[in-house]
Amino acid sequence: MRYFLLSLSLLLLPLGCGQDNASSSYAVEAMDGALSKEAANYDEVNEAATDSEESINKESKIIKTGNIRYEVKDLNTSFETLNQLIKSHSGFIQNDNSGSQYNYTYRNIIIRVPNKNFDKLLDAISKDVAYFDNKTITATDVTEEFIDVEARLKTKKILENRYLELLGKTNKIAEILEIEKSLSQIREEIESVQGRLNYLKNQISYSTLTIEIYQTSASGIGITESYPIKMWHAVVSGFNSLSGFILGVLTLWPYLIITAVIYILVRKRIWKRRKKSQIDKEQ
Repeated sequence: MRYFLLSLSLLLLPLGCGQDNASSSYAVEAMDGALSKEAANYDEVNEAATDSEESINKESKIIKTGNIRYEVKDLNTSFETLNQLIKSHSGFIQNDNSGSQYNYTYRNIIIRVPNKNFDKLLDAISKDVAYFDNKTITATDVTEEFIDVEARLKTKKILENRYLELLGKTNKIAEILEIEKSLSQIREEIESVQGRLNYLKNQISYSTLTIEIYQTSASGIGITESYPIKMWHAVVSGFNSLSGFILGVLTLWPYLIITAVIYILVRKRIWKRRKKSQIDKEQ
């Protein structure tokens, strides 16, 4: 009912444009008042629009994302196999980067695949993997937000059309400037809502899967290191050796204490004997 009264008030506004300047100004003020009222009662209007959208489209809107990491025997061969699987499931690589660490090389890719093929692709990849170092799959239901954004966009476009109708029926400069200002504002809002809707559609249509495959040096790959890196590894190795020596010495502390006590007692006994010998000689 509120939505109907709002629409009726908007339809009646252009009738005042043929009157004098005071009446035309009143029409613009009425339009602004209607817009303010619509904003104040947005929850009720949006709820009605949402109910209408739900009756048209009841399909759940799910955003799926995944992150997997696993070791392979041959990095290049595994990547080629993986790339073929991605293509066979109508997916594509959005981002691809590779590199090497001290004892392994890796390749990290971000792929986009149609939502309906996400689980199928994941199952196909899993068949050739003994175990995953990491596997995280997330499904986010954005049905409510999607319907709400669609309803908001529809409402704002209706307001835009009413402003355009009013603009076409007035020739007063003050009114034109006021209406164009309101049009600019509502169009910015439409652009923002439309952007959010487009983002949701994209994320719903195509799921995102991040895959990292890596091969350790023990698997038969030769890793070439620069001289500075070798120097750094040598420094680290030396430090580790020193730390190991210190820790080894610390584990012998009971024996060190006993040895120190025996040394002190023996030295004290020798000192007493020497002192006694000197006294005997003097006598």
